[in-house]
Amino acid sequence: MEGGDARRRVDRRAPGSPSRLDRPGGADRRHRSGGLRRACGRGERTAVHLRRRGGRGPGRPAARRVAHRVARRRAALDAALRAAEPGTRVPWYGPPMSVPSMATARLMETWAHGQDVADALGVRRAPTGRLRHIARLGWRTRDFAYAMNGLTPPEAPFRIELTPPQGEGRWTYGPEDAPQRVTGPALDFCLLVTRRAHRDDLAVRAEGPDAERWLGLAQAFAGPPGTPRPPRGETA
Repeated sequence: MEGGDARRRVDRRAPGSPSRLDRPGGADRRHRSGGLRRACGRGERTAVHLRRRGGRGPGRPAARRVAHRVARRRAALDAALRAAEPGTRVPWYGPPMSVPSMATARLMETWAHGQDVADALGVRRAPTGRLRHIARLGWRTRDFAYAMNGLTPPEAPFRIELTPPQGEGRWTYGPEDAPQRVTGPALDFCLLVTRRAHRDDLAVRAEGPDAERWLGLAQAFAGPPGTPRPPRGETA
């Protein structure tokens, strides 16, 4: 889920379905894990189907069919996540993930690719408090971002202080007395860690050389960082 031009990403083929789950235990657990795997795979096949169809067929009826298909498969994934046994690990494109982590990562990817669509269409989405899931994932993947760039992460943690979209209170991560910190609007931080905007266009600020460097590396998704978005007004 790399950064880059929004219109290219909107049309990019979704990756293949996740590999088979490692599912020790009884038949009930195998059934539930298999349901989770199938639900994930169906969601990705829907993305491939939408890309292949493009703009073919009558507009509104096709849009209704797509909305119905997405709603059904979202419900199937929701049910599979809720039914998964505690301790289930889901193979993905990086290390196997716990069910809560997999759900958070799928929220992040759905939001980020939704931003791609919004950018391609020139519309603005209203941010909500649900961005908290993505912000926390961006904080937790700090060391991963260093590793993806062949660098050793700093030993000391950072303090993250974000202003939520509603403007009430703060979302905070990391020790309060950390010598280095990152501050700014939660929306801007989420755009940064999903690489959906250039840092120069965001109000995210760093205090400390390591925190400053991290803002140029941050990514909340698996895989290579890809080509970053250019500053607003420039072309890639």
